[in-house]
Amino acid sequence: RVLDIASGTGEPAIPAGEYVGPSGYVIGTDFVREMLAFAREKAAARNLQHVEFRCLEGERLDFPQGAFDAVSIRWGLMFMPDPVACLRQAYRTLKETGRIAVACWAQPEQNPWASLPMAIIRRHLNAPPPPPETPGIFAFADRGRLRGALEQAGFRDISVETVEVTMADFDTGQTFFAFINDLAGPITALFKQLPAEKQSHVIDEIARQAAGPDGRVVLKGVTWVAAAAK
Repeated sequence: RVLDIASGTGEPAIPAGEYVGPSGYVIGTDFVREMLAFAREKAAARNLQHVEFRCLEGERLDFPQGAFDAVSIRWGLMFMPDPVACLRQAYRTLKETGRIAVACWAQPEQNPWASLPMAIIRRHLNAPPPPPETPGIFAFADRGRLRGALEQAGFRDISVETVEVTMADFDTGQTFFAFINDLAGPITALFKQLPAEKQSHVIDEIARQAAGPDGRVVLKGVTWVAAAAK
C-alpha cells in the first residue's frame, strides 16, 4: 500500500500503481480537484483500478495510523505552508517497517529551467525574490533543511541524494515557455501579474535567453531525493 502526497495529475502515483500491480493499492492526494480529475482519467486509461485519488491537504490526512508501506512526495513538500506537519502525517500513516521518499528542487542556479524565467518576470515586476524557506519551488534548496524536516517528523536512517534530470528539451524558446507556463504554477502566477502589453515582450526575452546558439532549449534540473525509514 502506497500513499503519494501532492500527486497532482498522477505522478508518481500512477507509476507506483503499475509497480505494485493489482495485488497492491495506491492512493494519491492533492488539494487541487481539477488536477486530480485528470489523474483519474489517466489511471482509468491504463486500467489501474487499484489506484485511487482523494482531494486532501498534505498537512491534514485522514488515513488510519500504520495504513501504508510507503509514502512518496515528489516536488510537493516545498509548497506546503507547514512541511513538517505534512511529514508528521506521513510518519503517522506508515507501518513500523514503512519508508518515505521525498524529492525537492536544489538551488536556483542549478535549476535554470525555473530560475531563469522567474528572474526575468520578477525583474519586469520589480519584485524581489522571496525570503529563504518561503513556500515555493526552492523552499528546500538547502538540503540540510530537508534532512532536518524529516528528523523533526521522527524519521531515521535518512539519506539525501543528488539527481540530475532534463527539464527542457525543445526546438524553440517559445515552446519552452509554453511548457513551463503550463507546468509551474508559481511561474504562471507571476506571469499573470504582468500587464497584458508586457507579456509578449517578456515571453520573447525568456525564449531568447533560454535558447542556445542553435535556437534550441536544453536545460537541466537538479533535485534532492531523500529516503528515510520510520
